[in-house]
Amino acid sequence: MSKFRKQQQQQKVKTYDVNYFYNQRHSGRKTYIPQNALNVLNIRTKINLNVNKKRLEKLKTFNKAELEKKINGNLNKLSKDNIKPITTIIKAILEEKKDVLLDYTVKNLLNKAISQPTFCDLYAEVYQNFHSNESKTLFDKIFKDLINLLENKYEMGMLDKNYDLFCKNVQDKTRFIGLFNFITSLYHINIVDRTTLGYYIDYLFNKLESEDTDTEKYIECLCKFLTKINDKKVFEEKLEVLKRLKGEKERISARYRFMIMDLLDLYKKM
Repeated sequence: MSKFRKQQQQQKVKTYDVNYFYNQRHSGRKTYIPQNALNVLNIRTKINLNVNKKRLEKLKTFNKAELEKKINGNLNKLSKDNIKPITTIIKAILEEKKDVLLDYTVKNLLNKAISQPTFCDLYAEVYQNFHSNESKTLFDKIFKDLINLLENKYEMGMLDKNYDLFCKNVQDKTRFIGLFNFITSLYHINIVDRTTLGYYIDYLFNKLESEDTDTEKYIECLCKFLTKINDKKVFEEKLEVLKRLKGEKERISARYRFMIMDLLDLYKKM
């Protein structure tokens, strides 16, 4: 080996992992670290401290009510033209404090969807962007709570005496239908699967099988639900029950029996 080659090997620059320097700084052994390396480490430490300090300050100034207001305000402005920027904003807000804001966001979306059925598909698309196992658990719980809330029973005699109560009953029926309408929107974008959809369908048919005083509410909901699902296999599973319900003249008024007939006509065209 030539003398020049040996000198090259002797002068080869040594490289160290950054963790080596950190360990040397905090160890008891006295090891020489060049000043320029120490300067770099000190700068990096200051940057990390500043970043952590900013995060702590952010947590201290966290305003739940203000962020909820922003989420609600953006959802109120939702349209087909601005769905992407609105969704981006909501996702950014959720990242601030997802563990606190997710529950509010899911509830807000559900409430808006059931009270504004025209925009169900849009709200479903927004929900799709932050759908997870966590949001699904929340959604299932909120859905059950809403079902319980909307299933309030009223004595028919009271409706003649209290018009306000009658209006509330009609409003609840509309919201009840909107709730299942939203389920259908989620089904069409593969968030609600076929098994879960079957659970909701069975729920409505079980209500119709029982002697429930709100039978017509469930029929209207079911007819709109199945029409929007538009799935021949779903119809075939419940076809005999629908045919039987169509003939129940004593329990179901003509208006709602015609709804079932329209449903059966839809099935024939599939």
